[in-house]
Amino acid sequence: MPEPVKLKNIARSMNGIDDTAGLIELKKVNHQLREARRAALNLMEDAIQTKEALQKSEEKYRSLFNSIDEGFSLLEMISDDAGNIVDYWHRDDNPAFKRMTGIKDSDNKRMRELVPDLEPEWYKLLEKVYRTGEPTRAEYPVEALGQWYSCYLSRVGEKGSPFIAAVYDDITERKRHEANLAFLAEVSEYLVHLTNIDETINTLGGKICAHFHASQCAFGEVDKEQQIITITNEWKTADAGSFKGAHRIAEYEALEYLEASRAGKTYVVRDTATDPRLNGQIQAPGIGAFVSMPLVRNGKWCFVMTLYDSGPRDWHDDEMELLHEIVSRIWTRLERARAEEALRQKEAELDAIITQTPFMLSRCTRDLRYRYVSRAYAAMVNRTPEEINGRPITEIMSEEGLKTIMPYVERVLNGERVEYEDEVDFRNGNERSLHVVYTPDTDNSGNINGWFASIVDITDRKNAEEALRASEARLRVTLESAVDFAIINIDTEGMVEGWSTGAESIFEYKAEEITGTPVAVIFTDEDRAEGVPEKEMAAAREKGRAADERWHQRKDGSRFYVSGIMRPVYNPELTGYVKIARDMTLQKVLEQQKDEFIGIASHELKTPVTSIKAYTELLRDMLDEAGNHEDVKLVEKLDLQVDRLAELIRALLDTTRIGEGQLLLNADAFDLNELIRERIEELQHTTGNHRLIFNSSGAINITADRERIGQVLINLISNGIKYAPKGGEIKIVSERTENNVQVSVRDHGLGIAADVKDKIFDKFYRVRNAQIDTFPGMGLGLYITAAIVRRHKGKIWVESKLNEGSIFYFSLPIKKDLSIPAL
Repeated sequence: MPEPVKLKNIARSMNGIDDTAGLIELKKVNHQLREARRAALNLMEDAIQTKEALQKSEEKYRSLFNSIDEGFSLLEMISDDAGNIVDYWHRDDNPAFKRMTGIKDSDNKRMRELVPDLEPEWYKLLEKVYRTGEPTRAEYPVEALGQWYSCYLSRVGEKGSPFIAAVYDDITERKRHEANLAFLAEVSEYLVHLTNIDETINTLGGKICAHFHASQCAFGEVDKEQQIITITNEWKTADAGSFKGAHRIAEYEALEYLEASRAGKTYVVRDTATDPRLNGQIQAPGIGAFVSMPLVRNGKWCFVMTLYDSGPRDWHDDEMELLHEIVSRIWTRLERARAEEALRQKEAELDAIITQTPFMLSRCTRDLRYRYVSRAYAAMVNRTPEEINGRPITEIMSEEGLKTIMPYVERVLNGERVEYEDEVDFRNGNERSLHVVYTPDTDNSGNINGWFASIVDITDRKNAEEALRASEARLRVTLESAVDFAIINIDTEGMVEGWSTGAESIFEYKAEEITGTPVAVIFTDEDRAEGVPEKEMAAAREKGRAADERWHQRKDGSRFYVSGIMRPVYNPELTGYVKIARDMTLQKVLEQQKDEFIGIASHELKTPVTSIKAYTELLRDMLDEAGNHEDVKLVEKLDLQVDRLAELIRALLDTTRIGEGQLLLNADAFDLNELIRERIEELQHTTGNHRLIFNSSGAINITADRERIGQVLINLISNGIKYAPKGGEIKIVSERTENNVQVSVRDHGLGIAADVKDKIFDKFYRVRNAQIDTFPGMGLGLYITAAIVRRHKGKIWVESKLNEGSIFYFSLPIKKDLSIPAL
């Protein structure tokens, strides 16, 4: 169309110009108008055609959008303030998407509204595509939907566009198939390494339940008579009931289950509450569905695996296929494992029989190769049978060993049975003394193909024989040299069997004189009358040893003091006794003289010490009256030392009385607990860092020497205080039984080593170590204490551990009579 200015000019020119010129100009304008209208009509026609094409394209896109098998979604991302993808809109989803996901109304819905628990990995994938614009393909599970998807994601538009196109494919079946194959491979691998059948099957049951998301898995075997199903193994959750044990098949006769199982058909129950086949017979709690997979071999139902779920369930076909394959593999492996186990047991039994016999076995060929060796033979040369079988003999035996056996081998290969004893040298440097029997190894045609060897290793016997000969020689020399000791062998009847040179010297009997006579001949007349020889042998039998310290007599009737011991001899039954004795007459005399000296000295010291005590008390009173208090303190210290000296003299006098059998007791009836409390009260004043605690129940009346029992208590409690220098509790306990009373004194002090506990009640014995050596004493307190207790026909003992303290016990009989005879 012409411009407006131009049209105005044309109009003006038409007024001033002749009509011809104006007409020409008007035609031109009219032509231009027609052209312009035609162009406008063309544009309108093009627009109409474009709209029709667009509409057809939209219809084609929507038809394609709705008809493709893949799911398709147009997603619009939703970001938080930091620009992170936190959710997205479903702007357009095709029917395939809705069909494969089961989400029917998804358009213009947010994903967190549709699937609140969608896996975080999915949002990470969208974030990556949104940021980079690079398309990506991924496979991922949606647990909430129970599906696996393959997805292709691409951004729509330029950078910053919030739209992403997603194309989905449901790959659940493929993933299930892959998972089943992987699990089957895992099961097979697990079964390959089966060692312990029960442990393996129980663990495998757990794996199967985990894979199938089931609550219980049971494995059963059917007996040959088809009468009993025994559930041998099972895995179950804690709240599930157990099916383990034997079940009679007759109990299931009302079910189609038996017919299906005997035919090898899988029995599937999807809902135990509604399945009409069950007739309400499955009432076990926690079982909503199950599948029973039987295995039939050679026409017999032999094995079944049952998988249970706690609620109703739709079992899939691929699950049935997998279970069938698992059952087949488990049973095959079980059969093989049991066959292997049976074979191992047979081999072990055979090996045990061979091993328990004194024989080693080997089988060799004519060309000097081992065909078989027993484990005992292989062990003799520090090898295994596998390392020897098939190998040449020259690899095991040295040249010297071959030289030894070859003469015998030549004889057996000539058909002779050979038996010999010889020393055979092996390549490992091991020379053994062997008893060997060779027997020809012949085939059905009588050909000798080698030989069998039955071998007994007699090296130890040979060595023992040699050692015994050497020992006997040493013993003869020892017995002949030990002239200060009498060594006497006695049979079980008490007759002398052996008499050493020392015995000849001490007892003056020659061996030939006394051998075969009763050993009682060397005892005194009074000891024989009391049966001491027989009592000594009985004590040796019962306790393993019998101490012997008493007077004996020589051939001429003279007496001498003997210290010795008797022990029983077993081989393996009791064969007799050995008595070792030493003449201790001189030592006995010296000890008696020492005791006499101690007794005399004690008596002689008693009078002056008593006088010193009296003068000391008198001097203290005089100084106290004179007001000389400093000197009073010195005299009091002197008085304490006099008391210690007096106590020592009393201990020495008691020791002498005990040794002479003159420790007299004044028996009386009294309350033992009252006496204990008195002594505790006295001793508590002597210590500030010890707490004396007494526990008892009621009065305990006994008949005993009250003063002497008080002396026992003072000795034991004082020792507890002395040997617990760090202080603490000293606990005294008295207990009454039917015929006895027991008292214990427990401290937490230094303790006593186990190897000296039996010696601490000996006269003058003191434990020696750096700590105890600092405490004064002569080792008479416990000796006297033990003598007083034993004098009352009681017992005394100690339990102790180093650095943990000691518990001293003594028990006394509760006597009704008041007389206790003197020693």
